[in-house]
Amino acid sequence: MEEVKRGSPVLLAIQASPRPKGFTAQLMEVLLEGARQVDGVQIEEIFLPRLHFEFCKGCFSCKSVPYHCPLQDPMGEKGEGELHKKMEGANAFLLTLPTYFWSANALTHAFFERCYPFIWSQQLNGLPFAFAASAYNSGMQREAARWVEKWAFLLSMQLIEGMAVHFVHFGEVRMRLKDLGKRCAEAAIEDFHQGRQAKNPEERFVQALQESWDLSTLYLDNITRGTGQREDLLTTLGFQKGWFRYKEAFRFFQEADELFRRMIDCWEAGQREEAMRLLARAHRVWKDGTFMEFISRNR
Repeated sequence: MEEVKRGSPVLLAIQASPRPKGFTAQLMEVLLEGARQVDGVQIEEIFLPRLHFEFCKGCFSCKSVPYHCPLQDPMGEKGEGELHKKMEGANAFLLTLPTYFWSANALTHAFFERCYPFIWSQQLNGLPFAFAASAYNSGMQREAARWVEKWAFLLSMQLIEGMAVHFVHFGEVRMRLKDLGKRCAEAAIEDFHQGRQAKNPEERFVQALQESWDLSTLYLDNITRGTGQREDLLTTLGFQKGWFRYKEAFRFFQEADELFRRMIDCWEAGQREEAMRLLARAHRVWKDGTFMEFISRNR
């Protein structure tokens, strides 16, 4: 990968399909056709399959300042990996990916997993992001797109738009793709000149109400073991059944339990935005508490 000159906005365009001339590559060509209509933006294209990077090891080294991965590959090297640095320096991010096995392909998934340090550093918070998921055969491109939307949410990126494109309607959506590429380039300029428009966790959770996937249902399904009922909250059951052992984490679990209950109350009362703000707070303390509990048992 060549070094990009700084001093002008940078649009990072990553193709995650292993076929350099396939349908996914065609989507990127159209997106970049639109992006190149915008003057003053440097476009760096990366063919992801040519890079070798390891899978995340779950070591949590990236949770400590300076939030870098120690693996020796382009997404690691303690923050000096080539692709990691390019992600840090980008003013906008454009991605095309194929649909495999009714989901985003494994390479795309692995790449986003290796972006884990950015969750802790929040360096991608507000980064303009657009993507297109391709498919042929039975498709499921919309399902693949939902996965990418979730990963963009976890990284706090500002999703401009995600498109799910089956090859049969490629001609019909070609102009939309071109316009999306242009909007992504324009967003890069705005990010460069006006600064990153980061959002706090509560704003992000409220914004998730507009996503194609339902964050509240997804979260409650997991935190209640699929029932959605207050009495099945893992926080409540944890105290009843003695699951929690690390006393220093108890206050986090107690606060999370109260917040989850208030969230359910607000949701049932139709107070959607307030419910999502409460969920954002509950998420933070539940995450902190469970991390402390886990570390205490695995020292």
